[in-house]
Amino acid sequence: MTSNHDVEAEPDCFFNPDLFVNKSLVKVNYSIQDLEQQPVWVSAASCTDHDQTGEIVWPISIFLSWFVAARRDLFRDQQVIELGAGCAGLPGLIASRFAKDVLVTDGNYLVLETLQRNVAETRGIFRTITDHSCEPGEPVEPMFKSTCYGQSTYDCSVGVGDEKALNNNSSAVAVSRDALTSCWHEKGKLETRTLLWGDKKSVEAVVNEGWRPQILLGADIVCWIDFVTPLLQTVKFLFLHAPDRERAVLFLGFVNRANSTERFLYAQARAFGMSVKRVPHETFMPIEKRCWPSELQTAQELEVLSISLDPTLEGYDSPVSFEESRAYDWATPC
Repeated sequence: MTSNHDVEAEPDCFFNPDLFVNKSLVKVNYSIQDLEQQPVWVSAASCTDHDQTGEIVWPISIFLSWFVAARRDLFRDQQVIELGAGCAGLPGLIASRFAKDVLVTDGNYLVLETLQRNVAETRGIFRTITDHSCEPGEPVEPMFKSTCYGQSTYDCSVGVGDEKALNNNSSAVAVSRDALTSCWHEKGKLETRTLLWGDKKSVEAVVNEGWRPQILLGADIVCWIDFVTPLLQTVKFLFLHAPDRERAVLFLGFVNRANSTERFLYAQARAFGMSVKRVPHETFMPIEKRCWPSELQTAQELEVLSISLDPTLEGYDSPVSFEESRAYDWATPC
């Protein structure tokens, strides 16, 4: 006969994985060009583990947001998807002020809850406001001229796509009131969902739900070489389903952390029938880097790349063959 004292009881399990995830959030207001500040909830942590990088806003995300604001005419009445948006989806939220429909996506469940909160709050703040105070076509003074940190000796002018003026060494680029003012109008959809790169079912589901974007956005989504191919598979699939496939484009906020990864990105893009071009920062940022916002004062080289289908390359219009390896095999691609 066995005594109760002879049986070792199972220990209670008090393990909680949330103990290892910082869920404290703070609201941060980001000033992007002339726009009303964009509030987003982000992690209160100053740094993250490798699988939680999407919980904070990185400088390249702010940089890409400046591009979106400066080139806002490209986004008007367009359908836009942001890939690997993280918890904030800042470029996508800025684009939602001008675009018709915006879908902000990520593949990491750790950040999607916060991303959904930011999308819901932005939808409530900006997507239903109408302001008729702006008069399109009215000339205005260039932005940032003599305004950087009180140093009037710097040239802080900025171009908004007027590359001809930049090539003529113009110290200031005059743009229209329509390009600079925040004119809110009743918009279409602003949504968020899970999107797993390189996963055929996940990508097809987005298209089947009616998302056929002309413009894609992505900030700091090329970090690990293993995720370049699944990313480009996803991008090309969406390009091939765009209303005008040959004008579909991915604007990629890029930081070169490894030359091998950059070379692989260019080579793989070409293999998929796509070309990669750099967007000169002078066309959307103050010409003098010392005039950039403090959040962008970093030792890293911040770039915006444009990736699009290239009809001169073989196989540019060939269908995508998804491989077995998928980006969601890890918690995050960056």
